[in-house]
Amino acid sequence: MDLNRAEEDLKTAEKDAEDALNGLNGWAYSSTNRDVELHFNMVKTGNITLKYTKGVTTLPVAPIVAAEIVQCFDTMKMWDKQFDEGRKLQEFEDGKFFTYGKYKAPWPVSQRDFVNVVKTVYDDNGRIRIIATSHPHKDAPEKYPCIRATLMYGAWVFEPTEDAVNDGEDSFPIEGKCKATYITAMNPMGTLPTWLVNQVANDTPMCLAAIADMIQKHPNIVKDMEGRARARLARIYPKKAGDVADKDEKRTEEDEKKLLEGSTEEKEDAKQAGEAYLPPPRPTPTRVTKEMRGGVKR
Repeated sequence: MDLNRAEEDLKTAEKDAEDALNGLNGWAYSSTNRDVELHFNMVKTGNITLKYTKGVTTLPVAPIVAAEIVQCFDTMKMWDKQFDEGRKLQEFEDGKFFTYGKYKAPWPVSQRDFVNVVKTVYDDNGRIRIIATSHPHKDAPEKYPCIRATLMYGAWVFEPTEDAVNDGEDSFPIEGKCKATYITAMNPMGTLPTWLVNQVANDTPMCLAAIADMIQKHPNIVKDMEGRARARLARIYPKKAGDVADKDEKRTEEDEKKLLEGSTEEKEDAKQAGEAYLPPPRPTPTRVTKEMRGGVKR
């Protein structure tokens, strides 16, 4: 496990994922199924041709909530029928970590597993990108009968839509919708017939439709993910909590000022009645005497 090499691998994967997101270097639209746009890229690697996949749809949750959903191993089986088990191996930097995932396969094909290095990027425009690529880790050695597959690059990209509810200056609202893109460029390794590899590739981006179904059928899960999203925002942007407190304090001061000066309507009523408007008296702080202080809990 080489963290410097892992960083370099992530940079390469991030560039490749961005090219895929923009449809560069051979990516082409194929069809739409259950509101998921399917894009493919046939890439020749050595003596085999691999089918890279991209799915695009709209999800009825905000980007940061969608990001929590796809990173939660507890609910992954609900939207990925091939997922068997997974876990986070190590977090070596805020937003960067290693994961292990094992996936089912039809008999007599052996199960595949992946060990990936992952990073989550929170862009200023509210977009969230989860980038992943294969990288070995000491806590997840290869074990028979699983075959260790290779993820050249993979990405989840969640972008806010115009329907997103933006809470003031916060770029990552909890409520709203998002454009979701799922990109996978992987080699299952081993000896598999081309038709089976292509079938798996065709099915992979359709997990976006399964995620949309889960969101509709299980609002309790969405609520849980919203709570996780709030907690994550508080960890990533601790100053935001202070900003909110400052805004609340400022708002309180403004409300008090309006109360002391009187409302515009009250001033207008006084003007129409030909009377001089007098603002309400400023509250006088109570003077605490020595006798009163004795009954106050200190």
